[in-house]
Amino acid sequence: MDCPAGYSVEAAGRAELAELRRVRRRALSESPEAFETTVAMIDAWDEPRWEGWVESGDFFLLRRGEAPVGMTVVRADRDAPRAAWLMSVWVEPDCRGTGAAEALVRTAIERARAAGFEELRLEVVEGGDRARGLYEKCGFRLTGTERPRERDGAVEREMTLPLAEGGES
Repeated sequence: MDCPAGYSVEAAGRAELAELRRVRRRALSESPEAFETTVAMIDAWDEPRWEGWVESGDFFLLRRGEAPVGMTVVRADRDAPRAAWLMSVWVEPDCRGTGAAEALVRTAIERARAAGFEELRLEVVEGGDRARGLYEKCGFRLTGTERPRERDGAVEREMTLPLAEGGES
């Protein structure tokens, strides 16, 4: 999917760690209800922990011009080798509704498909209707699996997208 004018999505890794850290901290500060992790948790991370984090999956930065304004990561599922998780999806509030978040998610979907994954999963917090709508627009469907989040008991609802030939997106 093409990005809206002025936006771009790029793969990010160790070279972009400082930007990823800033975006992740901003995400957790701006939308704490959307994530399992908290600002207090990441503030306690040392440099090796951050380096392990950025090496734990395929990260993507959303940019408006040169400025990072969003991110996500695709991580292999340790228990299901042909599946991956879409995690940490977030964009700045003033970028929402522009199509930029959809471009970010669809880029991650295509990279997961290209990496050979057959299914992409995610969890969306109950009440995260805008996020759920974005994921449904990109082809994800609720599985019926729910779990309480450890830190606060909020209900996380699993969604999935088949990536094999013929799968939506």
